[in-house]
Amino acid sequence: MSEPEFPRRQVYVRRRGRMTRGQARALSELREQFCINPERAEFAANAKPVGIEIGFGMGHATLAWAQQRPDWTLFGIEVYEPGIGALMLQLEEARIDNLRIIEADARTLFEEWLPAASIDQINIFFPDPWPKKRHASRRIIQPDTLALFASRLKESGSLRLATDWQPYAQWMLECGNAEPSLTNVTPDGKFADRPAERPVTRFEQRGLRLGHGVWDLCYEKRAS
Repeated sequence: MSEPEFPRRQVYVRRRGRMTRGQARALSELREQFCINPERAEFAANAKPVGIEIGFGMGHATLAWAQQRPDWTLFGIEVYEPGIGALMLQLEEARIDNLRIIEADARTLFEEWLPAASIDQINIFFPDPWPKKRHASRRIIQPDTLALFASRLKESGSLRLATDWQPYAQWMLECGNAEPSLTNVTPDGKFADRPAERPVTRFEQRGLRLGHGVWDLCYEKRAS
């Protein structure tokens, strides 16, 4: 069976922001140690479970995942340079060796470098909600991108999502529940409890204190 075709949609654009001296030093000195080109990454030919986090921000959840799953091979995808620098500093300090960073557009990575049925878990936590209606098409969670991500999951592999923007949470739920290759693992087919491997960030803690909601979703790849 031929590989399905997906409409082109760029998920990320490279963004720059304020950078600390430590982050700048990491970008200068640690890229060779912690960053990897997609063509060198072992996705399919890997005896260990493989996980990917798309858009790891400052890397706190990604670091926690690597610490909790030392027997996994993990990849974090990001284009925000201060965040890349911040995660490399955390990896250096914690002496983590099972996580590598890929500086790439997620859509391009999944289309051009990831084989079908090669990933055990994909995490997408707190992506940009693009709250204005005219910008909604820029959201990473769309019917076509979910189909693409699901096509790269192994049978019974998991897709985990989280957002603190309720309209986006509802959109994620509608898109995920409509994707025929995914199963919502919650008994009522709605939102899930926060997974233990996703730590509560300081930003999230502040939001919870202010009464803001957080919505998690968990999907599993159906047998073909």
